[in-house]
Amino acid sequence: MFSLLSEISCNDEVNSAIQKGDAFFASGDMAEAINSFSYAIARDPGNIEAYYNRGIALRNSEKYAAAIADFDKALKLSPDFSAIYTARALTYALLGDINQAMADMDKAILMDNNNIRTIEDNMVDAYFKLGIAFREHGKSIYAQAFLGKVIRIKPEWAPGYIERSKIYAINKAYDMIIVDLNKAIKYDANSFEAYLLRSEAYLNQGKYDLALKDADKSIVLNNKSADCLVNRGIIYYNTKDYEKALSDLNNSIGINGSNYEAFYYRALVYRSKGMKEPAIADFKTLMSMKNIDPEILSKSQNYISELSAK
Repeated sequence: MFSLLSEISCNDEVNSAIQKGDAFFASGDMAEAINSFSYAIARDPGNIEAYYNRGIALRNSEKYAAAIADFDKALKLSPDFSAIYTARALTYALLGDINQAMADMDKAILMDNNNIRTIEDNMVDAYFKLGIAFREHGKSIYAQAFLGKVIRIKPEWAPGYIERSKIYAINKAYDMIIVDLNKAIKYDANSFEAYLLRSEAYLNQGKYDLALKDADKSIVLNNKSADCLVNRGIIYYNTKDYEKALSDLNNSIGINGSNYEAFYYRALVYRSKGMKEPAIADFKTLMSMKNIDPEILSKSQNYISELSAK
């Protein structure tokens, strides 16, 4: 009888401590929340809720390693609790361990798709990092979801729109790119990257006047950007203004000699001007570079054969 009463008393204490911890957490007092959850854990070392809640409070206190330790313990006690994987994923993202963050988030989403729709307002940085990481790993749906969270939490933050526009670029959804970049420019009129990316979208739509206007603006904002100069050089090439194209592409290569697109379009300019030898030289140079677009590589080989036969 005494043992049963003692057990009931212990459970009451644990539940009371967790409730107090939740109240402190809601009020923003993370230190007292951690103390309350720690008391619950001391009384009941197998309490998953206490470890999970303390992990969240520790994460909000920027004690990331301690938070992960609590999530690890909670997962050992309950390996099927998907929310713990989500919480640990966001913590790893804040730590900069993106590979582990994506691995945990993959598990969480496979276990429960609602995880991707869960929003924590203080996790903007984690969502942002995960969105970019998933995009770079070819998981556009996840990337779009996480960057969408960023935009929902911080609708006036330009980088969220800029990074989401890059997902649309993968699918050549140029109208969607322009919509996002219009918003980015609305909230940050000095973002050279937003103007650059919108210029590229207009270029791909064949709207050269709009593309050139944005290209000019991007260079005004950052005249040291090789990418901005390449972009404008490509626009000039497409409008057959070869001298201006050559000037921009030369300047771009002077800043960054590893951009194969600069060599490719300079070679095309030389070809259009009947300058056979420098054209061949540039095509050969870009073919020795790494991570070249296969289509550009194939075209370069064909152009070398064409020019060499003349």
